Amino acid sequence: PVLAVPGAVTSSLSAGTNWLIKNGAKLATDANDVLAELGESLQGPSLQVRINLTGEEKQVVELLKREEMDADEICRKLNQPISSVSILLSNLALEGAIEESGGKFMVI
Repeated sequence: PVLAVPGAVTSSLSAGTNWLIKNGAKLATDANDVLAELGESLQGPSLQVRINLTGEEKQVVELLKREEMDADEICRKLNQPISSVSILLSNLALEGAIEESGGKFMVI
């Protein structure tokens, strides 16, 4: 199966993936689309799979369990620079523990 992530119609960089979708590739907008195509599912929070969160990662997750926040809010609450928080957020997102939508991060 072929899946493609759509891109902006005004960007020449999106021409290839948009052409694939137009010609029968399945649309993929997140990891769940890929997992569904493979017959898998992401059920429950990924944090249950990964038990070795660092202390700083646990702090971020605990904050985001209470409410969605943008990176600046997380920096203020943790009293950490944006460079450190960005790394934490990137790692947690790659692990599938959090996601970002509209500039705010949340636990999934």
